[in-house]
Amino acid sequence: MESLEGFLMARPSRKITFFTTYIPNFQGLSRWDGLWVDSNMGAGVIIGVVDSGITPRHASFMDDSSMPPPPTKWKGTCGFSNKTFCNNKLIGAISFDDPHADPNDHKGHGTHVAGIAAGNFVANASVLGLAKGTASGVAPKAHLAIYSWGHTLAAIAAAIDRAIQDGVDILSLSLGHGTHLFADDDFAIATFGAVKKNIFVSIATGNSGPFRETVENGAPWQLTVGASNHDRRIVATVRLGNGVELEGQSRYQPSTSHTTTRVPCLPRARRSQWHFRLQAKLF
Repeated sequence: MESLEGFLMARPSRKITFFTTYIPNFQGLSRWDGLWVDSNMGAGVIIGVVDSGITPRHASFMDDSSMPPPPTKWKGTCGFSNKTFCNNKLIGAISFDDPHADPNDHKGHGTHVAGIAAGNFVANASVLGLAKGTASGVAPKAHLAIYSWGHTLAAIAAAIDRAIQDGVDILSLSLGHGTHLFADDDFAIATFGAVKKNIFVSIATGNSGPFRETVENGAPWQLTVGASNHDRRIVATVRLGNGVELEGQSRYQPSTSHTTTRVPCLPRARRSQWHFRLQAKLF
Protein backbone atom coordinates (compact mmCIF):
# COMPACT_ATOMS: atom_id res chain seq x y z
CA MET A 1 0.00 0.00 0.00
CA GLU A 2 2.87 2.38 0.79
CA SER A 3 3.92 2.21 -2.86
CA LEU A 4 0.55 3.46 -4.11
CA GLU A 5 0.42 6.97 -5.50
CA GLY A 6 -1.20 9.38 -3.07
CA PHE A 7 -0.71 7.15 0.01
CA LEU A 8 0.15 9.14 3.14
CA MET A 9 -0.46 6.91 6.15
CA ALA A 10 -2.70 4.16 7.55
CA ARG A 11 -4.01 3.31 11.01
CA PRO A 12 -6.49 0.76 12.44
CA SER A 13 -10.14 1.78 12.11
CA ARG A 14 -12.18 2.54 15.24
CA LYS A 15 -15.81 1.91 16.12
CA ILE A 16 -18.16 4.90 16.17
CA THR A 17 -20.96 5.65 18.67
CA PHE A 18 -24.37 7.23 17.93
CA PHE A 19 -25.22 10.53 19.65
CA THR A 20 -28.62 11.98 19.94
CA THR A 21 -38.96 17.29 19.72
CA TYR A 22 -39.89 20.10 18.80
CA ILE A 23 -36.72 21.97 18.05
CA PRO A 24 -38.04 25.04 16.14
CA ASN A 25 -40.54 26.06 18.83
CA PHE A 26 -38.03 25.39 21.59
CA GLN A 27 -35.57 27.71 19.85
CA GLY A 28 -38.20 30.43 19.51
CA LEU A 29 -38.55 30.11 15.73
CA SER A 30 -41.88 31.16 14.24
CA ARG A 31 -43.37 29.55 11.15
CA TRP A 32 -44.92 32.88 10.16
CA ASP A 33 -42.23 35.54 10.61
CA GLY A 34 -38.69 36.21 11.77
CA LEU A 35 -35.41 34.43 11.13
CA TRP A 36 -36.94 31.10 10.12
CA VAL A 37 -39.09 32.66 7.42
CA ASP A 38 -36.33 35.04 6.29
CA SER A 39 -34.02 32.06 5.71
CA ASN A 40 -36.74 30.38 3.61
CA MET A 41 -36.43 27.36 5.91
CA GLY A 42 -33.41 25.97 4.10
CA ALA A 43 -34.77 26.05 0.54
CA GLY A 44 -32.12 25.11 -2.01
CA VAL A 45 -29.71 23.71 0.60
CA ILE A 46 -28.47 20.11 0.51
CA ILE A 47 -27.95 18.56 3.95
CA GLY A 48 -25.85 15.40 4.05
CA VAL A 49 -26.58 13.14 7.03
CA VAL A 50 -24.00 10.47 7.84
CA ASP A 51 -25.75 8.02 10.14
CA SER A 52 -27.58 4.67 10.32
CA GLY A 53 -29.62 5.21 7.15
CA ILE A 54 -33.19 6.40 6.71
CA THR A 55 -36.80 5.19 6.58
CA PRO A 56 -37.67 6.54 3.12
CA ARG A 57 -41.46 6.29 3.38
CA HIS A 58 -41.61 8.28 6.61
CA ALA A 59 -43.92 11.29 6.31
CA SER A 60 -41.04 13.61 7.18
CA PHE A 61 -39.30 12.76 3.91
CA MET A 62 -42.14 12.53 1.40
CA ASP A 63 -42.30 14.88 -1.57
CA ASP A 64 -45.54 16.83 -1.33
CA SER A 65 -44.95 18.45 -4.75
CA SER A 66 -43.85 21.72 -3.13
CA MET A 67 -40.17 20.76 -3.21
CA PRO A 68 -38.22 21.92 -6.27
CA PRO A 69 -35.66 19.66 -7.95
CA PRO A 70 -32.22 19.55 -6.33
CA PRO A 71 -29.60 22.11 -7.39
CA THR A 72 -27.78 21.28 -10.62
CA LYS A 73 -24.52 20.79 -8.70
CA TRP A 74 -25.94 17.62 -7.09
CA LYS A 75 -24.02 14.53 -8.24
CA GLY A 76 -25.33 11.89 -5.83
CA THR A 77 -27.30 8.73 -6.54
CA CYS A 78 -30.29 6.84 -5.15
CA GLY A 79 -29.02 3.61 -3.63
CA PHE A 80 -32.45 2.10 -2.99
CA SER A 81 -33.45 -0.81 -5.21
CA ASN A 82 -36.83 0.94 -5.44
CA LYS A 83 -35.82 4.23 -7.03
CA THR A 84 -39.18 5.81 -6.22
CA PHE A 85 -38.02 6.04 -2.59
CA CYS A 86 -35.93 9.04 -3.67
CA ASN A 87 -37.65 12.29 -4.59
CA ASN A 88 -37.07 16.04 -4.52
CA LYS A 89 -36.91 15.89 -0.71
CA LEU A 90 -34.83 12.74 -0.24
CA ILE A 91 -32.58 13.29 -3.24
CA GLY A 92 -30.05 10.55 -2.61
CA ALA A 93 -28.98 7.75 -0.30
CA ILE A 94 -26.14 5.24 -0.30
CA SER A 95 -24.96 2.49 2.03
CA PHE A 96 -21.39 2.07 3.23
CA ASP A 97 -22.33 -1.07 5.21
CA ASP A 98 -22.69 -2.96 1.96
CA PRO A 99 -22.50 -1.24 -1.44
CA HIS A 100 -25.17 -3.64 -2.71
CA ALA A 101 -27.59 -3.08 0.20
CA ASP A 102 -30.35 -0.51 0.52
CA PRO A 103 -29.56 2.33 2.96
CA ASN A 104 -32.57 1.49 5.14
CA ASP A 105 -32.47 2.53 8.79
CA HIS A 106 -32.64 -0.52 11.07
CA LYS A 107 -31.83 1.44 14.24
CA GLY A 108 -33.99 4.55 13.97
CA HIS A 109 -31.17 6.94 14.83
CA GLY A 110 -30.51 8.13 11.29
CA THR A 111 -34.20 8.73 10.63
CA HIS A 112 -34.41 10.69 13.88
CA VAL A 113 -31.38 12.85 13.05
CA ALA A 114 -32.51 13.50 9.46
CA GLY A 115 -35.95 14.50 10.71
CA ILE A 116 -34.47 17.00 13.17
CA ALA A 117 -32.34 18.52 10.43
CA ALA A 118 -34.82 18.76 7.56
CA GLY A 119 -38.04 16.88 8.22
CA ASN A 120 -41.21 18.13 6.51
CA PHE A 121 -44.08 19.71 8.40
CA VAL A 122 -46.10 16.72 9.64
CA ALA A 123 -49.50 17.39 11.20
CA ASN A 124 -50.99 15.42 14.11
CA ALA A 125 -47.64 14.14 15.35
CA SER A 126 -47.49 12.89 18.95
CA VAL A 127 -45.53 10.78 21.42
CA LEU A 128 -47.71 8.02 22.87
CA GLY A 129 -50.71 10.23 22.19
CA LEU A 130 -49.21 13.18 24.06
CA ALA A 131 -47.88 16.56 22.87
CA LYS A 132 -49.96 16.47 19.70
CA GLY A 133 -49.13 19.07 17.09
CA THR A 134 -47.22 19.74 13.90
CA ALA A 135 -43.66 18.42 13.85
CA SER A 136 -40.87 19.60 11.56
CA GLY A 137 -37.14 19.79 11.20
CA VAL A 138 -35.13 22.99 11.47
CA ALA A 139 -34.80 23.28 7.67
CA PRO A 140 -38.01 21.68 6.34
CA LYS A 141 -37.48 22.99 2.81
CA ALA A 142 -33.93 21.64 2.47
CA HIS A 143 -32.96 18.58 0.43
CA LEU A 144 -31.61 15.48 2.19
CA ALA A 145 -28.74 13.22 1.15
CA ILE A 146 -28.23 10.14 3.31
CA TYR A 147 -25.00 8.20 3.86
CA SER A 148 -25.47 4.97 5.81
CA TRP A 149 -22.31 3.71 7.47
CA GLY A 150 -21.02 0.51 9.09
CA HIS A 151 -20.02 1.57 12.60
CA THR A 152 -16.37 2.10 11.72
CA LEU A 153 -14.31 5.22 11.31
CA ALA A 154 -13.13 4.06 7.89
CA ALA A 155 -16.73 3.93 6.65
CA ILE A 156 -17.42 7.37 8.14
CA ALA A 157 -14.42 8.88 6.37
CA ALA A 158 -15.50 7.27 3.09
CA ALA A 159 -19.05 8.60 3.55
CA ILE A 160 -17.79 12.13 4.21
CA ASP A 161 -15.56 11.99 1.12
CA ARG A 162 -18.53 10.84 -0.96
CA ALA A 163 -20.73 13.62 0.43
CA ILE A 164 -18.09 16.18 -0.58
CA GLN A 165 -18.02 14.78 -4.12
CA ASP A 166 -21.83 14.72 -4.29
CA GLY A 167 -22.10 18.44 -3.57
CA VAL A 168 -23.70 18.74 -0.13
CA ASP A 169 -23.75 22.15 1.57
CA ILE A 170 -24.01 20.94 5.16
CA LEU A 171 -22.87 17.79 6.94
CA SER A 172 -24.86 16.65 9.98
CA LEU A 173 -22.98 14.16 12.14
CA SER A 174 -24.46 12.87 15.40
CA LEU A 175 -21.57 10.48 15.98
CA GLY A 176 -18.38 10.20 18.00
CA HIS A 177 -15.45 7.99 19.00
CA GLY A 178 -13.88 9.58 22.06
CA THR A 179 -11.18 12.23 22.15
CA HIS A 180 -7.93 12.00 20.20
CA LEU A 181 -5.15 14.27 19.03
CA PHE A 182 -6.24 15.96 15.83
CA ALA A 183 -3.32 14.38 13.95
CA ASP A 184 -4.63 10.92 14.97
CA ASP A 185 -8.33 11.72 14.60
CA ASP A 186 -9.57 10.57 11.19
CA PHE A 187 -13.00 12.02 12.02
CA ALA A 188 -11.50 15.48 12.50
CA ILE A 189 -9.32 15.10 9.41
CA ALA A 190 -12.27 14.05 7.23
CA THR A 191 -14.43 16.96 8.40
CA PHE A 192 -11.53 19.35 7.83
CA GLY A 193 -11.54 18.20 4.21
CA ALA A 194 -15.23 19.09 4.04
CA VAL A 195 -14.68 22.55 5.50
CA LYS A 196 -11.93 23.20 2.93
CA LYS A 197 -14.63 22.65 0.29
CA ASN A 198 -16.85 25.27 2.01
CA ILE A 199 -19.14 22.65 3.57
CA PHE A 200 -20.56 23.55 6.98
CA VAL A 201 -20.05 20.74 9.53
CA SER A 202 -22.48 20.37 12.46
CA ILE A 203 -21.47 17.63 14.87
CA ALA A 204 -22.64 16.30 18.25
CA THR A 205 -20.58 16.79 21.39
CA GLY A 206 -21.46 13.40 22.88
CA ASN A 207 -23.77 11.61 25.30
CA SER A 208 -21.64 12.14 28.41
CA GLY A 209 -21.61 15.00 30.89
CA PRO A 210 -22.30 17.47 32.33
CA PHE A 211 -18.98 16.67 33.98
CA ARG A 212 -15.62 18.11 33.03
CA GLU A 213 -13.68 16.79 30.05
CA THR A 214 -16.66 14.99 28.49
CA VAL A 215 -16.87 16.98 25.24
CA GLU A 216 -16.07 15.10 22.05
CA ASN A 217 -15.60 16.43 18.53
CA GLY A 218 -14.00 19.70 19.59
CA ALA A 219 -12.03 20.58 16.45
CA PRO A 220 -12.21 24.34 15.80
CA TRP A 221 -13.52 23.82 12.25
CA GLN A 222 -16.56 21.90 13.52
CA LEU A 223 -19.70 23.45 15.01
CA THR A 224 -19.96 21.23 18.07
CA VAL A 225 -23.53 21.03 19.38
CA GLY A 226 -24.25 20.00 22.98
CA ALA A 227 -27.48 18.68 24.47
CA SER A 228 -29.67 20.77 26.75
CA ASN A 229 -32.77 20.40 28.88
CA HIS A 230 -36.17 21.03 27.35
CA ASP A 231 -39.52 22.02 28.78
CA ARG A 232 -41.61 18.98 27.89
CA ARG A 233 -42.61 16.01 30.02
CA ILE A 234 -44.42 12.74 29.38
CA VAL A 235 -46.72 12.97 32.36
CA ALA A 236 -48.32 10.06 34.19
CA THR A 237 -50.12 9.70 37.52
CA VAL A 238 -49.69 6.88 40.02
CA ARG A 239 -52.58 6.11 42.38
CA LEU A 240 -51.50 4.35 45.55
CA GLY A 241 -53.58 1.79 47.33
CA ASN A 242 -54.40 4.29 50.05
CA GLY A 243 -55.90 6.67 47.47
CA VAL A 244 -52.99 9.11 47.30
CA GLU A 245 -52.18 10.25 43.74
CA LEU A 246 -48.66 11.29 42.69
CA GLU A 247 -47.88 13.01 39.40
CA GLY A 248 -44.61 12.25 37.67
CA GLN A 249 -43.08 11.20 34.37
CA SER A 250 -43.21 7.80 32.70
CA ARG A 251 -42.61 6.34 29.26
CA TYR A 252 -45.31 3.77 30.06
CA GLN A 253 -48.68 5.29 29.29
CA PRO A 254 -52.15 3.89 30.07
CA SER A 255 -52.80 3.00 26.43
CA THR A 256 -49.69 0.81 26.33
CA SER A 257 -49.53 -0.66 29.85
CA HIS A 258 -51.68 -2.78 32.15
CA THR A 259 -53.43 -0.31 34.44
CA THR A 260 -56.06 -2.53 36.01
CA THR A 261 -53.56 -4.68 37.88
CA ARG A 262 -52.12 -3.18 41.03
CA VAL A 263 -48.43 -3.80 41.49
CA PRO A 264 -46.22 -3.58 44.59
CA CYS A 265 -44.75 -0.14 45.28
CA LEU A 266 -41.55 -0.64 47.25
CA PRO A 267 -39.12 1.81 48.86
CA ARG A 268 -35.70 2.18 47.32
CA ALA A 269 -33.73 0.16 49.85
CA ARG A 270 -32.17 -3.23 50.42
CA ARG A 271 -34.58 -6.13 50.85
CA SER A 272 -33.67 -6.38 54.55
CA GLN A 273 -34.77 -2.76 55.02
CA TRP A 274 -38.26 -3.05 53.47
CA HIS A 275 -40.78 -2.07 56.14
CA PHE A 276 -43.94 -1.44 54.14
CA ARG A 277 -45.61 -2.31 50.86
CA LEU A 278 -48.33 -0.34 49.10
CA GLN A 279 -50.33 -1.23 46.01
CA ALA A 280 -50.28 1.23 43.10
CA LYS A 281 -51.38 1.52 39.49
CA LEU A 282 -50.57 3.88 36.62
CA PHE A 283 -53.34 5.81 34.89
